Amino acid sequence: MLTFDRLRYVVFVVAGMLALTLLLPETRAQQVKEIVVTYRNKHFQPAEVSAPGNTPLTLRIRNTDAEAMEFESETLHVEKIVEGKSEATITLQPLKPGKYGFFDDYHATSEGVLAVK
Repeated sequence: MLTFDRLRYVVFVVAGMLALTLLLPETRAQQVKEIVVTYRNKHFQPAEVSAPGNTPLTLRIRNTDAEAMEFESETLHVEKIVEGKSEATITLQPLKPGKYGFFDDYHATSEGVLAVK
């Protein structure tokens, strides 16, 4: 039979183990890194952006032009239409180090690179 003191001890131990688990970096969810790319005058700014490897990413595309553009990347396996004067968000799983090209499918001269380190 559990006495009050024994029950309190068990609760204390379990709470301590839970607190320790939450403090360990391996058990915490990885922080999502946000990368912002602006599309202005049919060009990506900056043309090259950097991101840490093996980290979840959110790519925010801000289209300041009046007409729509299509953000596309064959290496990232992403296609997204971004209406004029709006923005879109693309969620990416952790990537291995390397360079990932992207472009505007509507305007062939608009290119950029995501450099994952």
